[in-house]
Amino acid sequence: MKYRMSYSEREKREHVRFCLAELEKGNTIRSYVETQNFSRSAMNTWLKEYRHEVVSNNKSNRDKISFVQVKETSQQEQISTDLMTIHVGAIAIDIPSTISDDRLKRILLTLKEIS
Repeated sequence: MKYRMSYSEREKREHVRFCLAELEKGNTIRSYVETQNFSRSAMNTWLKEYRHEVVSNNKSNRDKISFVQVKETSQQEQISTDLMTIHVGAIAIDIPSTISDDRLKRILLTLKEIS
């Protein structure tokens, strides 16, 4: 099997992040590297080099996420603004189209973390 010979620092960190996520799901390093088509020894080296940094960055990003207030409304209440609807599994979330980019980004990051 022929492997790609060089990866950027960013690519290595991303592979470490994705591999750690797979490990949290109960998958193995071996299964991850097989799907990505590179050697396990490369992944082990990257894990040794970048694991602490990736874990620290993930933790610091989770600490920055704030939750959005959710108001329960009756079916009779009408919302007078244009809404964006985001579907996450069986949940539909209506977000005002006038929301700031920063708040929308925080909402999407939160949804990504919980989905």
